[in-house]
Amino acid sequence: MPIQRARISGASWSLYLKFRRDPLDFLLSSAASGDLIQLPSVTGVPTFIVHHPEVVRAALATHESSVVKGKSGRILGYTLGSGLLTSEGPLHLAQRRYLQPAFHAKVIADGTEKMAHLAVRHVESWLDGQPRNLSEALLDLTLDIVFETLFGVSVGEHRQSLHELIEETIVYSTKQLLSAITLPRFVPTPSVRRHVRAVHRLRSIAATVLVEAKRKLEKAGGVPENALQFMVCARDEDGQPLSDSELIDHISTFIIGGHETTANLLSWVVYLLDQHPAVQRVARAEVDALGAAADVATWTADGRQTPFLRQVLRETLRLYPPAWTILRETTEPLEVEGILLPAKASLILSPYCLHRNPKYFDHPEAFLPERFAGTEDPPWPKFAYIPFGAGGRTCIGNTYAQLEASIVLGVLLQKAEWAVQRPEDVVADPSVSLRVRRGLHAVLYPRSREERV
Repeated sequence: MPIQRARISGASWSLYLKFRRDPLDFLLSSAASGDLIQLPSVTGVPTFIVHHPEVVRAALATHESSVVKGKSGRILGYTLGSGLLTSEGPLHLAQRRYLQPAFHAKVIADGTEKMAHLAVRHVESWLDGQPRNLSEALLDLTLDIVFETLFGVSVGEHRQSLHELIEETIVYSTKQLLSAITLPRFVPTPSVRRHVRAVHRLRSIAATVLVEAKRKLEKAGGVPENALQFMVCARDEDGQPLSDSELIDHISTFIIGGHETTANLLSWVVYLLDQHPAVQRVARAEVDALGAAADVATWTADGRQTPFLRQVLRETLRLYPPAWTILRETTEPLEVEGILLPAKASLILSPYCLHRNPKYFDHPEAFLPERFAGTEDPPWPKFAYIPFGAGGRTCIGNTYAQLEASIVLGVLLQKAEWAVQRPEDVVADPSVSLRVRRGLHAVLYPRSREERV
């Protein structure tokens, strides 16, 4: 089917303000107009919303050398430096090569037992029947998991400081990313000053983590045991070790990108299972058949033992992908099926919208985990489902994140019953990652013995 190109008419500022009020609704509703939508631009830069998998393929895979992160990379770079999430071109390619061993399947699998231990400890502390912001509790858990499995150190006294400074950097970055026109960074606005202080604190904590990781690596005779130690042992193309500044960039990236996204995904899973008790019963039955919570690390390491759990997570990633939008800029003209996108154009690719497009998914708004049963050859186009991105910038930690989510969800299903409070108020918040606005509030109880029999 040919790509349907269209324009949205109207005053640029009026459309922009409509986008700012509700980005998800604006992008989702634009799909009714066509596959590739050109917007009247506030800044004069040609801007397109992409709803077609073949244009996504071109931008993220087949022609990715002609596409950069541009403005979005620069903004995130204010927090993360030149880490894997923000770097471009040859530097990004080199980083993926030398960081890949840190996310080898065996390195990830070695951390599953610790993930399960942490999940059990946290979940058991929530089973008091008291209302809580479960999204905040999950952020606390996933922060522990990142530190202890990727870095081999404890969060310790940095916990509260990290939550505060991470929130500060996310609020600042979200505002900048969604703004049509931004002030130069050197203008010392209150938000810039707060962000600078937060980044300074983040890098200071990352430097402390690095010192401890190196100390433990030396004590272990130079044999790396976790992702950070593999990074310390990595060598660039000239055979040189990474500088402390580079390593701090990577640590900062994995602290922020490695725990916020998974916690948000788990919030949405809990919400969806609460709203679909029949699906929750099937998931619980699958988990109960496999053994005690202490064995979670064993059975989640092999997803074939928990096929329905994987379907639940994949369907949640379809409806609520943490990376709800991907921003790119062309560096040269890009031709896709006879359509020419100009150089220096801005592209808005939204996994949230792609995953809800009725052209590719039946009943797109429905929560149907069974649609992912036996999806070795899915009925939708390959680039219509991209919860972790695609091409050379596919999230390097996607296997780690899915395993972590499986373990935490498995523990929750084994140990807890829950009731979401005021589910009618649960609304998606398109921040840097797709959050539950004001957090998911729930009450958790221990599962009764009879219910598990």
